[in-house]
Parts: sequence; C-alpha cells; structure tokens
Amino acid sequence: MTVNAPTTKLTTPSQLGDNDDDSIWIGIDFGTTHCSVAVYDATRGGPKWIRLVSAIPERRKHGRIVPTQLGVQKKVVNKEDKEHFWDDLKEKSIIGYPAWKRLHETGNTIDYSNDYVFLPNLKRNFAKDPQGLYSYDSCTLKWIDAVALVLQQLRFEADVYIQLHCAKKQLQTPGTGLCRNVVLGVPARYTSLQRRGMMEAAKRAGFIGHVSTVTESTAAAMAYGLFVGKRSRDHSEEHGGTRILVFDMGGGTTDITVALLQPPTRRDTKESAYHDDPSQRFQVETTRGDGQLGGDDMDEAIFRYLVHRDQMEFTNKDHVQHRHFLRACQQAKEALTDSESTTIQWQGSFLSFTRAEFDSCIAPLLQRAQIVLDQTLSSDAPIHEVVLIGGATRVPAVRRMLRDTFPHIAELSTAIHPVSAVAQGCAIQAAWLSQKIPPHVLESALMLDTTPYPLGVLQCMNADTVLRGSPQQIITFDPNEHVFCELIPRDSPLPAMGSMVFDVAKAQQAGVTVLAVEYVPEEELFVVLNEFSFLLRRLKVDQMTNLRRQVEVAMRLTEHGEVMVSVFDSNDPDHVRARGLDNVVEEKVSLEQWMLGLGCVILFALYVVVKLKFSSGGVNPIAEEL
Repeated sequence: MTVNAPTTKLTTPSQLGDNDDDSIWIGIDFGTTHCSVAVYDATRGGPKWIRLVSAIPERRKHGRIVPTQLGVQKKVVNKEDKEHFWDDLKEKSIIGYPAWKRLHETGNTIDYSNDYVFLPNLKRNFAKDPQGLYSYDSCTLKWIDAVALVLQQLRFEADVYIQLHCAKKQLQTPGTGLCRNVVLGVPARYTSLQRRGMMEAAKRAGFIGHVSTVTESTAAAMAYGLFVGKRSRDHSEEHGGTRILVFDMGGGTTDITVALLQPPTRRDTKESAYHDDPSQRFQVETTRGDGQLGGDDMDEAIFRYLVHRDQMEFTNKDHVQHRHFLRACQQAKEALTDSESTTIQWQGSFLSFTRAEFDSCIAPLLQRAQIVLDQTLSSDAPIHEVVLIGGATRVPAVRRMLRDTFPHIAELSTAIHPVSAVAQGCAIQAAWLSQKIPPHVLESALMLDTTPYPLGVLQCMNADTVLRGSPQQIITFDPNEHVFCELIPRDSPLPAMGSMVFDVAKAQQAGVTVLAVEYVPEEELFVVLNEFSFLLRRLKVDQMTNLRRQVEVAMRLTEHGEVMVSVFDSNDPDHVRARGLDNVVEEKVSLEQWMLGLGCVILFALYVVVKLKFSSGGVNPIAEEL
C-alpha cells in the first residue's frame, strides 16, 4: 500500500489573504501597565500615534496611553446563560482609565459598592497560561477573554479616531473602512503558545482579517529604522553596516534586540551617487528578554525598602493604603529621574528618599538586566548605536549601566519616543503586510523577526517508546528521558527552515510520529506545537538496499507563525518522484533565466559594435545609397 506523506501545516489565527483585505491595518502595543495604538499615515510618511478616549485625564491633551486595566461586573461573569455571555461581558465592563480610577479609589480587587471585579496584572497572568482561569470570590473568567476585551476597546476607539480624521482628509491609512487587521507587539520571551494565545484574543476582539505578532524590541527597531532614514547612510558605508542595540524596558518586561543596518548600494556613475530608493535593510541578529522585569518591579522594590526602613505596617485588609503608597513610590521613582532627592508625603509625615537609596533598591533588578544584556552580546560583533525604548529607561541607573557596558558609544539614542516606539513599529509592519504602501517608502525600516526559541523534534531515550503530546502542552525536560533534536536554531531569521535525517526503529513499520516542540532553555521545558503522524510505504525485502531505513524530517516556520512539518522517505517512489519534479521545475526556471540573460548580453554587444563602427568614421550604407 502506498500512502503519500504530504506537508502538514499547524494552522494559526494569522492568515494572509483573509477576507477583509480592504479594511484598515493598525499596530497595537499591549503593555503591562499601558497600551497604545498607531496607524501608518501616508500623508506624513510615517506612523501616527492615535489618541484614545480611555486615556488618563491628565494626559488627555495627548491621550495616547491607556492603562491596561479591566473591571467586569461579577454577576455577568457568573451568569449561567452562556449563549449571550460575551455580549453582556462587553456591555458591562469598564476598561482603561475608568477601571484604573475605580480600582485605586476602592483599593480592593472587588468593588463591593458596584459589584465589580478587577483583574490584576493582566498581561503577566495571561503570559503564565493564556487559556487559564481567573478565580476570585466565585468569579471565573479566562485570561484570554480578558485580553480580548481590552483589545476590543482599543479597536473601537481607533475606529472612531481614524474615521474622524480620514473624513477631514487629515489621515491616509493603509486600507479603508474599519480596523480589522492588526500586528501586535509581544515580549521576546513569549513562546509560540503565548503568541498564538495573543492572536486568538485579537480574533475574539473583532480583528477578523490578518492577525500577527512581532517582538516588541524588534518593532521599536523598525520605528528607529524609519526615523534614521538617509541620516545613517554615511556611517553604514564607512563601517560596512551599523549594528544597533535596542534596549526596551517597560512597565513589566525587558527586551533587547540587536539589528544590523546594511549599507546602501551605489550606482555605477561618475558621481557614485546613492540610489534615490535606498536598499538598506535591517537584519535582526538576536533577541533576548526577561518577562518579569520592568518599572513595576522597581516600584515594588521602593515599597519594600521604605516599609522596612520606616517600619511601616500594612495588613492584608489595607488594600487602599497599599495601592496609594505604591502609587506614591512610583511618583518618587519618576521624580528621581531628574533630581537627587525627593519627599514622599504620607499620612501627615514626610519621607525623604534619595537617588542613592533608589539605586541600592533596584541593584538586584539591574543585575538581572545585565544578565540579559550579556546573553544578547554573546558574539564579538561591535555595537555602534544603543536605542532606549520604554519608560523605565529614563531611570539614571539604567542608563549608567548601559554606558558602562558600551563606553565607546558617546551618547545613548533617545531619538524616538520611548513609549510610542513599539506601537509605531507594529504599524510599520502592518503597513508593509497590507501591500497598500509603496515598498520603497518602508524599505529603510523593514526587518524580519527571529525565532525566540529553538524548534525541533522531541524523542524518548527508549527507541521503542513513542513520545506523544497535544498542542500547547507543556513538557518538563528530563535529560534521562528526553532527546531534543534541534531543526531550527534560536535567532533564525523568519521564515526559517531546517531538516534532519532520522533512523526508523523498524524498517517495516507502518509509519512515524513526529512531536514538534519549541524548547525554552531558561525554564527547561518544551511547548508542544503539534503531533504529526505519517504513513510509510511497506517495503519488500528485495526492495531494501540494507536493513537500515532512514527518513528526513523537515520543519518550516513562516514569518506569520505557521509551522509546517514534512517527511521524506527515499524508499518511497512517490516521494522521490515529487522531489524530482520540484528539482526539474527549479532547473527549468534557472535555464530560462540564464538564456534570457545571455540574449540580453548578445544584443547589447551587437549594439556596441554597430555604434563603434559608425562613430569611428564608417559610412552609413543608407546615406550612401541616397
């Protein structure tokens, strides 16, 4: 019996060519503490940071930052009628500043006066288990649904802003109508499971078109690449490329990306001028991150230090006081970015707090940041520029750490807004994917993301045991039991592809099972991408060259998060025939291209010969007859 082993694809929510091609493409930065949205504006030749209704009032003049906070009515969450659950949840929830204000006024996770439930640390809890449940006082809600509610609110408000300004002809976006396509920024430490969870949340939020993700620090590098434009050409040419390190420390995560800006090509003219359309490109070389390190952790460190220093007491019931004092610690952190000391007014007393004390508080956090930085700088390649992204990079100790690490760099770059850079980079990626913006406009900013973790095949030490798993399952690494065969290395530019030859346990076995996984070395665990089963042709003894049978397993990861796995069996005539046809097609295309090039060369040579003959005093035969 002959059974083909076709390429099997792991379907993700992101699909190019979805039905909503004419709708608008936007970029969203879903942060730990705040969210922001951007859209590419063709009239200005760059991304536009969108004003949102649910922004903090004191920043309403700018209105581009929305607190990542959600509150839902308890009775709606526990409603038995699941048919209208999502509709009621959307109508009876508060998002952004209203939820942030209500939470800080009450201080409790539950507002008993209005029976609201506030979900704490939304992004961090989602990262732990996207499909997990939040349970508090008989309240149950999936984290993925909570994220979807926030994303939906951002989509609604982006629609209002874009429609208003497009009607006034103040904005020209990629696409028309409503926002249905999105590129989301995610931390570097996000696995495929977490990235797919974020994309699924966007689908539930109403983004029914294209949905994809990009690493936050990579998105910031895109925004920087569009900003520098022609300015960095001379430096790129002189050094053979500019290597840029993007240090992104936000409220809850720290991501670092190293990207190489290739020099532009020159024309073969007397002036050797640069092309008007630059061919410079960013190439992401490596990305690292810490998903539990950011400005919020600095606030907690200040809180613990002051409580210990002044012997303050907070009971478990003092939720309001706890939140208010934590807010005061955050304000002290912001004040110390510009001054050497500050004073915290608390319950009628004044608490002094100096920058030296602040530096000692966050020293352990900076050590963790230094570890991530050292992991990123594992190679000896020089760094030419350091770009600061994220609100926590305003802290003087953070900048001092970077200056000590890169003493040869005269000045750390703050050329782009530290809060808007990720959203703007996502908007640039969205504009490129929309194919509605001329490619040469975005060429200086375009870059492909890299694989955050290695991908491969997980096997059992016992060859007779078949290791099985379901998608999104977590498997803890056991060196005495598991063997990981890496097919796609870490930091491989997308799309990435790899293959490896495996021995089949029994030459006459009916098929093979491939468990495709993503390996997270920092936590020593595997995330199951999918389990693939392939049938093999049964061979007769006279058809076997030897008793050893091998198959080649290939894996491909697209830039949109799609994982493809295939098996090639050299003993299967159908497989050999299919691969042969592919090679014939490639050879045919190559031959046609070669013949076309040869014809162009011959025509050009004839043209040169005729021109030289007439220009050297030869007689024009037509003129001679006349």
